[in-house]
Amino acid sequence: MNVPHVYAVTAMCLELCGFGLSDREIMDFTDSVFRKRKEFFAALLRLINLLPDSWRIARKRNIGDHEKRVRDGSAACDRFEVSDGKIEYCISKCMHVEVFESYGIRSLCRISVSRTGMSAPA
Repeated sequence: MNVPHVYAVTAMCLELCGFGLSDREIMDFTDSVFRKRKEFFAALLRLINLLPDSWRIARKRNIGDHEKRVRDGSAACDRFEVSDGKIEYCISKCMHVEVFESYGIRSLCRISVSRTGMSAPA
């Protein structure tokens, strides 16, 4: 999560709400706008998965991402454990969700919250 991007998407959603668009119309619009970016990252992940050292790349990226989230305060984890072959974590607070809630547009945030943690669609 990139904090400036969260605010940019929040502002975009608020503008679209101001134009009277429904949640579905706003979701469809954002899907369209960010389609190429999402496809690029999906292709990049497929490429990384082909590499013989993909686990080390994913491990390093997840650890670095966690450290960044702790530093910038964008997410809080109740648990973050790294062991051989796996990384486990439980996000207890996500500022992305908090920002959308504070502006009254929680329904437009794609992060879902459950008793076992948070998730986002792939």
